[in-house]
Amino acid sequence: MTRPVKLGSILVLALVIFAAVYTERDNVLDYLAAVGVVAVLLNVLSLALGYAVPRLARLGERQSIACSMEIGIHNATLALTIALSPSLLNNSEMAIPVAVYGIVMFFPTGAFAYYLSHRSTALRPKNLEV
Repeated sequence: MTRPVKLGSILVLALVIFAAVYTERDNVLDYLAAVGVVAVLLNVLSLALGYAVPRLARLGERQSIACSMEIGIHNATLALTIALSPSLLNNSEMAIPVAVYGIVMFFPTGAFAYYLSHRSTALRPKNLEV
């Protein structure tokens, strides 16, 4: 069930982000310009600190990577649901920074994951490679 759950969660996130962007479609480029840089900085700092602090605490490489990903990929779906829910905030404007973060977080996170996977492969002893 791991693969279907992952795919389902990605689909739900994409649909929620689409809904938030669609409701503010006339202003989305302005919002992206206003909060895009801050969203990328938040993601990069979250990934870096999420990796560095566990390493400083002497956790293993895999645990540090897991912490970094958990901290770097914030729960945009939950934040969007709170912002858009009629029984909670019911404010599409509040959803825009979250939607922007939900979109831009994949690029630095993907680059960081790529870097870590290739660095880990390069550091692995040749006789242990599968």
